[in-house]
Amino acid sequence: MLSERREKEEIIRKILPRIAKKLSDILEKDEPDIGPVVAKIMGNLLVFRHVEMQNGLSAVKIEIKNHSDLTRSFKLHEVLRQEAVSVSPAAKVVPMGDVYDYHWKLSLGPGEGATLCYSVRSDGATFGDPVVEGLEAEIVTGARVI
Repeated sequence: MLSERREKEEIIRKILPRIAKKLSDILEKDEPDIGPVVAKIMGNLLVFRHVEMQNGLSAVKIEIKNHSDLTRSFKLHEVLRQEAVSVSPAAKVVPMGDVYDYHWKLSLGPGEGATLCYSVRSDGATFGDPVVEGLEAEIVTGARVI
């Protein structure tokens, strides 16, 4: 069943970018991110990070939305090179050498979402993909899965 999901998603990921490109050319608009559309079609968990610069800080918002018919329980990890401030909701922080692993335990019912926020100094701020632990890779869009 997971292999069928993977095949379906591969087909969608081949077709949708072509449609999005053609539409953006016709409408003379920027090409949209297809990740949220793929997540909705596939019934996946969508993880999306927004970063906004504010007074020398990178204000980060990670939005998670469960597009499936099932409750999804998992951990979301954000590995940072510096300590974060204004973390909301509170995260468990595990120092790992020269990085910090911030993680949240989440459980989202069908159609539910959550927003995680924090800020870091903008100088030297780099972000890898958020990491989801406890779910199959085939049901997650926008994050690495371990």
